[in-house]
Amino acid sequence: MPLFKIPKINRSTSNAIELREMWSNEVYFSKWLSEKENLRILSNAIGINIVFEELESAVGSLSVDLYAIEKETGKKIIIENQLENADPDHFGRIIIYAAGKEAEIVIWIVKDARDEYIQAIKWLNKQMNKDIGFFLIEVIVWKSDNLPPIPEFRIIEKPWKFYT
Repeated sequence: MPLFKIPKINRSTSNAIELREMWSNEVYFSKWLSEKENLRILSNAIGINIVFEELESAVGSLSVDLYAIEKETGKKIIIENQLENADPDHFGRIIIYAAGKEAEIVIWIVKDARDEYIQAIKWLNKQMNKDIGFFLIEVIVWKSDNLPPIPEFRIIEKPWKFYT
């Protein structure tokens, strides 16, 4: 059962558009995602009630796109986004950010996950204890003539405890 009501996507009357048609860069995407109603779409997709804490949260000389907590448990969440395909730079960053924030939930949102990163996230989830988990999520934006663009978050990989 969804945590929140989200708009339905009619794929027969909608087309996927380039992510940069909706957000020109990752900063705009991060700001968009940090808004309560938009974070609810992501929350609904993964089944975690995410509460926004900070945008561009410092981790040493770097900054994670979004820092949040899980409402029910207080678990720390980092969200790193990428409007392009998954790459080694961002993969390294999610590890650095997770360690720096002592995150228990890591969410990496990308345009295209790519097989090598799917395998890496799957491996990380197998190695981690039950308290730490990684999500790899693709974002797609659907556009219909009569409606504003609707983003869809597709879970590509998730922590083992979410496979029930």
